[in-house]
Amino acid sequence: MPGKFRRIGIRVPPTQSEIEAHEFARDVLLTGATRVGAQFTDPDDDWRPIWFVLTKTQGTIITPGADVEKYETTHYVGDLARRWGAVGIGHLHSSWLVIGPELAQRAYDQHGSTEGIDERIEVLLLATYTAGNARHYTARIERHDDTPPTLAPLELMFDTADAEDGMNVTGAMVDPLMSALERVG
Repeated sequence: MPGKFRRIGIRVPPTQSEIEAHEFARDVLLTGATRVGAQFTDPDDDWRPIWFVLTKTQGTIITPGADVEKYETTHYVGDLARRWGAVGIGHLHSSWLVIGPELAQRAYDQHGSTEGIDERIEVLLLATYTAGNARHYTARIERHDDTPPTLAPLELMFDTADAEDGMNVTGAMVDPLMSALERVG
């Protein structure tokens, strides 16, 4: 897959626990998103998908090419994480989101699409994964008529480690990522 993905290595402090892995991946991605957003000049500017793979001693930022679809990227990142002995993965991308069971059911009935649902909101989704749990954060994207978009503060949407009901996250993107990771701490 040469040419489809760009990789940039960065120095990281030694990762001692899954909590540190989550927090470091979140901080790296949020800092990057903030820097990218600060360079926007048009109302239609948007955040491109970015991935972060964290081993105990190294971090790698991965950006897919414009023509690479998300499931191909997910498997590529999962394969790298497995080969490198990664302890954490993070990714962010802009997305449309609906909140609440009725709206979620409408989107599900539309094969996962939020198209045409007036109550949908545009967010920057930031997800971090370790072998033991997943965290998803959102920051609402605020669009303006004459100026570039801005981000509302980042909010934790869920952390599977805190779920009282044993909430588990699964899916075509989550499963290959979490299964590729080694436990730490």
